[in-house]
Amino acid sequence: MEVFLVLCILVLIVALYRKHQQRFKFAEKITMHDSYVPLLGHSPLLFGKTREQMFRVLQGAFLKHDRLFQIRLGLKVFVCTSNPDIMRAVMDNPKIMNKLKEYTFMRVDQGLIAAPYSQWKHQRKTLNSSFNKHILENYIPLFDKCVGKMIEHMKQEADYSQVNVMQYISRCTLDMVCGSTFGTDILDDPEASKLIKLIDEGFDAIAQRIANVQYHPEFTYRLTNLYKKEKLGLNELYKYVWKIINAQRKLHQTDDKKEDPTEDGLEHYRKPQIFVHHLLKSKRAGEPFSDEEILQQSVTILLAGNDTTAIGLCNHLTLLAMHPEVQEKVRREIMDVFPDSGELETTPEALNQLTYLEQCILEAQRVCPSVPILGRSSNDDVEVEGVLIPRGTNFLFSMWAMHRRKEIWGPDADRFDPDRFSPERSKGRHPHAFAPFSLGMRDCIGKRYALLSMKLAMVHLLRNFRFHTHLRYEEMEFKFDITNKLSQGYQFRLEPFAIK
Repeated sequence: MEVFLVLCILVLIVALYRKHQQRFKFAEKITMHDSYVPLLGHSPLLFGKTREQMFRVLQGAFLKHDRLFQIRLGLKVFVCTSNPDIMRAVMDNPKIMNKLKEYTFMRVDQGLIAAPYSQWKHQRKTLNSSFNKHILENYIPLFDKCVGKMIEHMKQEADYSQVNVMQYISRCTLDMVCGSTFGTDILDDPEASKLIKLIDEGFDAIAQRIANVQYHPEFTYRLTNLYKKEKLGLNELYKYVWKIINAQRKLHQTDDKKEDPTEDGLEHYRKPQIFVHHLLKSKRAGEPFSDEEILQQSVTILLAGNDTTAIGLCNHLTLLAMHPEVQEKVRREIMDVFPDSGELETTPEALNQLTYLEQCILEAQRVCPSVPILGRSSNDDVEVEGVLIPRGTNFLFSMWAMHRRKEIWGPDADRFDPDRFSPERSKGRHPHAFAPFSLGMRDCIGKRYALLSMKLAMVHLLRNFRFHTHLRYEEMEFKFDITNKLSQGYQFRLEPFAIK
């Protein structure tokens, strides 16, 4: 009897494996990354590795292949590339608009990051106006207030020789996001600081789950301590956000009664537009957003707006500290536009004069894109590079590797050089080779928000401090994660300036 059961199990395994091989027969036409083990795929390359080593293995694979190639993790097949032509064609194709199943690990599968295409296209159409240029510029006074508070706290450091700048910047970007997303002033709310820890632990749990294939099935993941910790954190985060949404719902209902029907469109844009108010009053495909959608969209913006902006700023400061001549040039430009005499008045026109600072921000995003890898899933059969790829196929794209392609960026592509984005050197460059905020229709809705907030924050930071680090550029190491965090952390020696 036991022999019979074993034989049945073996027959079932063989049958399933053959069915799997038949389903992925198309992949025979796509280059395989190195050798792989049947059933395990390339997973052994990651077994026992640190997350820093995992990052190097994955990005090394993208750098090795010019066009399409495949990676197999367990029974999953991932079609991969860092080629800008292929990435643009694929990421703008309406047949490849769903996100990978792994995006649902973020628990915001009705938010803009992870929602299925059928739902996302209506959400994006409705919410686009929340991030237009006029509305974003109205956030400048809020951003100034938040960054000013951060500078005050940094100046209270007892020892400038080793300062964890990430803790200050994370709190600042959280203040910015809560002010612009929820219309809530949390500057003096000590409870809000716990959100930073919850977000950081949440992203870490997601990265650990992705890195361990055995945790991918929900039923096995629920048996882990990681799941229990994640659930507690998520419940606390949702509780905090939901309390704010309910308060804003009541305020919004009161404001609606006071709304002036004669107000013209331009005057409307001059008023601060709160993202959650847009969710409460807008409709998606003719229907109001459900409470669950409002919650998940709010959490999505909170997660994306806080973590990616904070990491982008910290990576940029690290690069400037490693290149003091660049830091000095940026500061001179800032001081020319915003002298240290008199009160700092930040306006869109003044920020637009900071062209070298903008070049530095773009180069920092090239070298250290806040999100190094993106994934999609085909929602229909589609032809890519002459290969007919079936519905439900997984795709992976590396922004990190694309930004280091030497045929586009030159033999010194690994070097930090803000002059790369000067008008002269940008001329004739591949139009899709730079994509720190993704490509195509499903790019990041908050890219303008991110660039504006980073630019303004850098003005305040560099007017008040010079940043130093012992870390050398070639020593920078990143770990496998949702966002591009420096493994060594963000410790700086600060040199304060006396600003009048």
